Order: sequence, then structure tokens, then C-alpha cells
Amino acid sequence: MTQSEKRRLLVQEELDKSRSPQERNRLGQFATPPRLAREIVQNAAKLLPKRSGRMRVLEPSCGTGAFISAVNQCIGLIDAEVTGVELDAAFANVAQDIWGDRTKIINDDFLLWAANPESKFDFLVANPPYVRHHHLSQIQKASYARVAGKSSGFSPSGLAGLYVYFILGSTHCLANGAVATWLIPSEFMSVNYGSTLRNFLTDRVTLGRVHIFRADDLQFDDAQVTSCVVTYTNHRPTANHEVLFTFGSSLTAPDRTESISLVQLQGSPKWLKCFEANSDETDVTTVGDLFNIRRGIATGANDFFIRPRNEFCALGISADYLKPILPSPRNMPLSEVAVDDRGWPISTGSHALLDCTGYSERNLPGPVLAYLNSAPERVRSSYLVRGRTPWYAQEQRPTAPILCTYMGRISGKSNNAFRFIRNRSLATATNSYLMLFLRPEIANSVTQEWIDDIWHSLSSLATKTIVSEGREYGGGLKKIEPKELARVPLPGVNSPAKELALF
Repeated sequence: MTQSEKRRLLVQEELDKSRSPQERNRLGQFATPPRLAREIVQNAAKLLPKRSGRMRVLEPSCGTGAFISAVNQCIGLIDAEVTGVELDAAFANVAQDIWGDRTKIINDDFLLWAANPESKFDFLVANPPYVRHHHLSQIQKASYARVAGKSSGFSPSGLAGLYVYFILGSTHCLANGAVATWLIPSEFMSVNYGSTLRNFLTDRVTLGRVHIFRADDLQFDDAQVTSCVVTYTNHRPTANHEVLFTFGSSLTAPDRTESISLVQLQGSPKWLKCFEANSDETDVTTVGDLFNIRRGIATGANDFFIRPRNEFCALGISADYLKPILPSPRNMPLSEVAVDDRGWPISTGSHALLDCTGYSERNLPGPVLAYLNSAPERVRSSYLVRGRTPWYAQEQRPTAPILCTYMGRISGKSNNAFRFIRNRSLATATNSYLMLFLRPEIANSVTQEWIDDIWHSLSSLATKTIVSEGREYGGGLKKIEPKELARVPLPGVNSPAKELALF
């Protein structure tokens, strides 16, 4: 390790300690580990053509200079003309102090600077700020979108994180044939807002390699995000191009390697599904063949509208205005919900939803009206509540025979991140669950025993099978949305609808 790098790491630690985790999260400031920075530069440099002159290198979010140090160690600053851009003045000053005699450090907003770059670069290497969209103002989004669109021809979704704007907006800075390598969240491969970036990577540039780190092997100690390294060359791809996908803890020695055709990637909304593809499964029944899937209800104020039934009863509120509802997944360890003779769940805490939908206030009995009038301002002014007429109305869902906890982690208590719950009661559920309703064309042709069998089949699905259609975040957090769950295959299960169609 060079003396400059030792000095940089000491100052980096001091700067990190001077800011709260909340502030660093808002600014997306997560320093690249030195080993990883060197590994990224070494692997991307293999794609660089031989040059007779000095290589022009750009680091668009240089921080204290982790990648400048890596370029120094792997390529040498004698052979490279490095420019670093950094928005934060404190970090820019450190980079200038350490590297300024051999590099050019610019204290500026990269996405504004990139609108009129001073030259074209041969090599770009970056860990762009991981700033989520809700930390960007509408003015910033509009300004950055203009730069990204003009530079790349692609306009990002308003839900995109800052790193998407960085990648698209940097295109105008790259020489033809330049190599760019980015350390970014892997979520873009599966989320809807990532479609613009996926299209850019398959249509505008030649994507060389995507390396996906293990979800339980976080590259940053302080950022709960699964990372990947995306490397491409700045020219349009050929029709028969194939992309190298690798997986594991190391770029240099990956656990898995697979080539995926550009055509396959262009036609897929889930790149990880291509990586896990099994070409033998061509006509397998999916969850969506059997069920319509919707989120549970969103009350806008669960702590006001949902309480133990005995508490509502103690206030004089009759059963006419109460519906059984399951408690949140963290308070509902059961995998099967039994029912009493009135349709209420047994052994789930007997929670009730206050549902006065269809009643005007003048038609409500005194105890109900008194309770509604006791609602604090935060309840009445919450986003969902204030948009409803009347404000106390609730979304309506029929009873679902099966529910799914759509977010979770594998733990010592369970080998599966998701739980499928057999609901034999009349209870509805909040939006902490996905509700599986039998499709109308099969609802009258199946028995309760058949639903039990399907529930067991769902419960036996491997987490890996479900996540191949969903998404995975740092720290092992896994998530599945309704449309994604609908695409999950159920091997060995026949759809009654398909069987009926034979007759």
C-alpha cells in the first residue's frame, strides 16, 4: 500500500466519523473498499485497447480518491491523465491535497459538469452516490433528466436512484470505444424503474460483463444494498453479442460464470431470471394460472383503524362495524389460521378492522361516531385517509384462502424468506401480505382439499425459486410483488383451467 493510500484511508475514516449515518445515507456517501477498487480497475483495464499516449481517466464521484489510488497502483498515474469530480467540498479538498499534483480534481456537481465536459475520456471508473429518488428534489430530477436524456438518448424514471442519472449522463463524456465500469446496486436488474438503464445497456453500449455479488456478502459495511459491477464499451453492440454474467464474492475468481445473449436480455424484465434460466421448464403452471394476487388493504392508519376486538367492544362498537383482520406478519407466527363458529380467526389475537364504508356520519351509532371523532389530526391528514370520501372508508377485499408474507429474510428460525398462510377464516389482511384469490374460472371447480394441496406446494417452494422472479436486497432481504409472484412456477401442479379446456 502506498503512502498516499495510507494517508487517504486515515482521512476517509475521520470524514466518515464526522457525519451521522443518516446524513451519509441521504448523500449516498459509501466509500469503496480499497481491495474492491483495485479489483474493479484491474478487471476493467483488460478491455482497454493499447495506446501510444496517456490514457484519459474520469472518476465522476471521486470522494477522497479510492479509484484514483487504484488507477495509480494498477495502471500508474504516469501513464494516465486522471480527472476526478466531487460535489462535496470536504472530500474534494482531501482529494486535491493527496492527488492534486498528479490529477485534476474538480469540485462540482458531476451531472451539471457533464453537460459540457472539457474533453472525452478513454476510461471511466466509479462508485456513484447511492442516493434514493426520494432524497432528490423535483428540480434536481428534472435538471439531471435533461442531462441524461441529451447525453444518452434515454430518460430515467422519476423513481430511479441517482446512480442511473450518473450512468446515462456520463455518455457524452466518453470517447468512442471508451471503457466504463460502475459499482452500483444490483436492483436495477429486476425493478421497473431499472428498465431505462437495462435498455441503455443492451441498445446503446456494448455490455461486456455484469458481476453480481452475493446478497449476504455486502461490499459496504454501512449500506444495506446488494452490489454489482457493470462494465461496457462505448459503442453499439453487434446483433449476436453475448454478455458475460458472473456471480460470487470475487470479480477475479467468481463462483459461477454464464454467457447470455443480448437478445435474451433485451426481451427480459428480470435479468437475474436469465442468469438462473432453466430451458427445460417450458409449460409449467405458474401461481398466476391459479390465483389473482393483490396486496392487502392499506388503511392509512393501522393503529387507529385496527385494534383487538375486545377493545372496540369495550367502547360499545358493535360487530356490525367490525371485520376480522390478521395481525402483521411479525405478530402472526401461524402458518394456518383456524376459524371459530362466527368466522373469526382462532389464536391470532382476534384483531378487528373498523369498517364503516357505505355509512354516512349521520347514520352511525353514537359509540362509532364518538370513536371516529377521537381520531387525532395525524390520522385525518395522512395521505391515504385525506384522499377518501368519507375519510374513514376502507378498501374492500374478499377473503383470500391463501396469503403470502411478501418480504423477509432466511433466518435460524426458517429456511424460507416467505411464508404462505392457509386462511380458513373470514379475516382480511393488511398490505403487509399478498392475498391469493382463486381465479374465477376455477373457483367453482376446486375443493378445499385441492387448496390445501396447493398451499403445501407453495410452502415447499425454495426461496431461490421465488426470488428469481422477485428481487433481493442487501443483508439478505428478499421481496416479491403481486405480478412477480404470479410468474413463479409451480412444478408438478396442473391448472384446473387447463384440464377443463381439454373437455
